[in-house]
Amino acid sequence: MPNSHLINILNDWMQWPSICQQHPSLEELTPLNEGLTNENWLFQPKDSQAQYVIRCNSNKESDFYINRHHEREVHQSISELGLCPAVIFENKEKNYWIRPYINGKTLKETLVNNSSPELLNQVTQILKQVHQLPLNQHWPTIDLNDRIESYWQQLISKQPDQAKELEHLKTAIERQFKTSNDFKPCLCHMDCNTQNWIINQNETHLIDWEYAHIGNPAWDLAVLSESAQLNATQIKAMLKQYQSISITQFNQAKQEMQYLESLWFAIKLNLSLAEFSTTLNSIWSINKP
Repeated sequence: MPNSHLINILNDWMQWPSICQQHPSLEELTPLNEGLTNENWLFQPKDSQAQYVIRCNSNKESDFYINRHHEREVHQSISELGLCPAVIFENKEKNYWIRPYINGKTLKETLVNNSSPELLNQVTQILKQVHQLPLNQHWPTIDLNDRIESYWQQLISKQPDQAKELEHLKTAIERQFKTSNDFKPCLCHMDCNTQNWIINQNETHLIDWEYAHIGNPAWDLAVLSESAQLNATQIKAMLKQYQSISITQFNQAKQEMQYLESLWFAIKLNLSLAEFSTTLNSIWSINKP
């Protein structure tokens, strides 16, 4: 991000709610390696011990079905449960917001030394708590088939010279893959990988709600299990703890999320046809026409 935009953001400091007492400088910002969508900065004011995250939002929101208004509402609901820090300032024109920084370890880092059943039970219960939230009527509902089709069209438009091969690949997958409607809709995080869980002094936070939609609760469990590399015994324990999702529903959801994620990464990282095909073949054995 150009320094000029960051300077422009720091010039808002007098609008911020008692974060700092003097004009902040670029030296008080440290880039955070969080997420692939937005740009995050750790802000440590010189005149305070508190730390904050300044998140500069991506300008490609529509490509990935991100609605900042809906995200803000969902984030507020989750923060009221104590599961993520509340946003304390937002500037819609400059497309950024500020929230307190959580000084802890990600679930990914924590699992290196602690893969106890208690930890898995804890995160499973948090997801169940989220899934039981009352639904807001205007929160967006994900249509998985529509999302998959949209990602395919984006991918094909990015690689017009490979359009024919990509269409063949798409057809081959459609022969053997069908989505399921066997679930009770609820609020889903949709990106609850182990990097988006922060553990701090025995508190567990789930951050980054920009992809949240109403959908299938098994999707969140599938993303979590894949990211945490859970084995069959751990998956069985997770489903027992959650109680209302069968192994058949889980396996279906896992395949759906692997497919959706492979398309997302192919677009985001500009994967070649060969790289994308390799990824898809890790999910299915694809027989091309």
